[in-house]
Amino acid sequence: MADDDAGVGVSVEELERLRALEAEARESGERLAALQRENAAAKAGLDLADRKTSYFLRGYEGDVTPEAIRAEWEAAGFAQPARNVVPQAELAAHEAMSQAMAGGEDAGSEGFLEALAKTQSADEVLALAGRFDMPTIHNRSE
Repeated sequence: MADDDAGVGVSVEELERLRALEAEARESGERLAALQRENAAAKAGLDLADRKTSYFLRGYEGDVTPEAIRAEWEAAGFAQPARNVVPQAELAAHEAMSQAMAGGEDAGSEGFLEALAKTQSADEVLALAGRFDMPTIHNRSE
């Protein structure tokens, strides 16, 4: 024992109290670190309700910044793949192809079957077939 410690006595009760305070301080520090990780993860856009995020944060030991946590999250393969955004020109091309395959009908116009259901006579059916460029016994080329 050093000379400075001579005459220092600690009772068993006091020692137990100090150990309890030490354990409480350690738990508080761990909880504070967990809350700081959660806060940074929330700022990084991670879903805190997701179980994967909870497991990830328990094991994360890097810098407690949103950028660092997000980078590690993505590097670990947890990030959801970005949704593919289809360019407007490609959407228009798909729409044109759909219209061509449907016989040139505009998606908003009445279709052949709906119009056929409304016909009242054979003449209306023939006129409808002509409107949709459908061959009939009366308009086909031989």
